[in-house]
Amino acid sequence: MTMENSGKFKYRLLVFFSAVILAAGLSLFFYKGGFINADGLGNNNQTPVTDGFVDELYTSIAGEVPDTDKVTNIKTALAAGEITGIEAAHRIVFSSEGFYANREDSQYIESMKAAAGYDLTSVSGFPTFLFMGRLDDVTREDVFEWFVGTHGFEALCDRYEVTKGEYGDGRFYDPDAPMIALTFDDGPSEYTDTILDCLEQYGQRATFFVVGYNAVEYPDQIARADYIGCEIGNHTQGHANLTTLDRMGVAGQLASVDKLVELYTGHPTTVIRPPYGAFNDTTRAVANVPLVLWNIDTQDWETRDTQSTIDNILNDVYDGDIVLMHDIYESTAEAMLTVIPELTNQGYQLVTMSEIAETRGGMEPGGAYYRFRPLDEI
Repeated sequence: MTMENSGKFKYRLLVFFSAVILAAGLSLFFYKGGFINADGLGNNNQTPVTDGFVDELYTSIAGEVPDTDKVTNIKTALAAGEITGIEAAHRIVFSSEGFYANREDSQYIESMKAAAGYDLTSVSGFPTFLFMGRLDDVTREDVFEWFVGTHGFEALCDRYEVTKGEYGDGRFYDPDAPMIALTFDDGPSEYTDTILDCLEQYGQRATFFVVGYNAVEYPDQIARADYIGCEIGNHTQGHANLTTLDRMGVAGQLASVDKLVELYTGHPTTVIRPPYGAFNDTTRAVANVPLVLWNIDTQDWETRDTQSTIDNILNDVYDGDIVLMHDIYESTAEAMLTVIPELTNQGYQLVTMSEIAETRGGMEPGGAYYRFRPLDEI
């Protein structure tokens, strides 16, 4: 072979191997996600790997993955990096499905262990809790905090390429962002679940001031509201005008509700709304928690009209407002299907009374509160 022919051969060999390498690279690009995934589907149809995190957790906690908008919202937010693994897990564990599947403490504990793949050693090196089936001295939130600190949860996040994030005491909200307190009186009722469904779907919360005669009829609604992070307030046993009662009478009206709520949730009410907004020095003296009034009255009790309730909120609401409604009316529950997503879209956080107070100067037992403006506006 001549020198010239040898050079041409080497050149052709170089071109051939370059073409092979380029073809292999392009094939890998297309296969891995440029245009075609491993299933031969276009990239537009590719399921985010993070969806597996949601599916596995729901299956461990509730036994199945619900076919609901709520699940879709969690998956979308997780894939977009808008929420962390811990935030997604909290929404799943404290969902209504999680509540109904784990009514007993023993069920809840076993679900959490299964969700961690029974790898219960602590990432931080602290001793692992040994739960024996009852939560006498710790809450379900305490168990969740332990769960997200296990190697099992960390492995779950790694397996589905999820950013774990940091635990935030069970409530993930921005204290500097605008917030509103939606409040509901006189329930629970057959319509309360509709409101809870909507709050849960959008990751929001509210405060429910319950009366004793309805609390007896709807214990599951109180337990569920508390479980998904809403606050339970006291609206007296018989919707009594507290200004007409002596100390014993006021104490009796409040104590009856507290006993019921503690039976259903494990703790008494944390705030009081005196019926008719009526209170006096006796009421203040007897109350061992704050009195919560309102600055926006939707008049839902008078109009019983869905659109009127929507308009009375959306036309006037402002950061720090306390909105008065009643969850005993179907029209109010229907209004929430518009109000809750709309306020969420406007950037409002819908929070409990204790949450809004915590960021706006706090509340004192016996004190009366009508609204909570940002501290720099007070």
